[in-house]
Amino acid sequence: MSESWNIYEIRARHERGEISDGEFARLSLNRGLGFLGFAARPAKLKLSDFTDENMDSSKQLQMARACGEVFGLSSDVLNSTKELAVELGRRGLDIRNNGQMRAYLLNNRKMKR
Repeated sequence: MSESWNIYEIRARHERGEISDGEFARLSLNRGLGFLGFAARPAKLKLSDFTDENMDSSKQLQMARACGEVFGLSSDVLNSTKELAVELGRRGLDIRNNGQMRAYLLNNRKMKR
């Protein structure tokens, strides 16, 4: 069995019965896909969870990390608050400005109303 098959080949071989359900699941999961072969997307942030009334430092950091993910920052940067603030600042986002981050995430469809 070739580990270099792409998901389309894997799905086609599974539908033809050439590979078992278990093998299909293993090959799909190794590529970051769910059992059915669909990419699992992280849930969007809910705007109502990030209003100024219920905002705390952990939610502020969660929004900042989501902004960093949109920019494609590495996981090392996303896990370091100081580096994350610097990198977002270079891109014009202030992690202390909740309204700016909310607007950015809404515009990039990473947050839902």
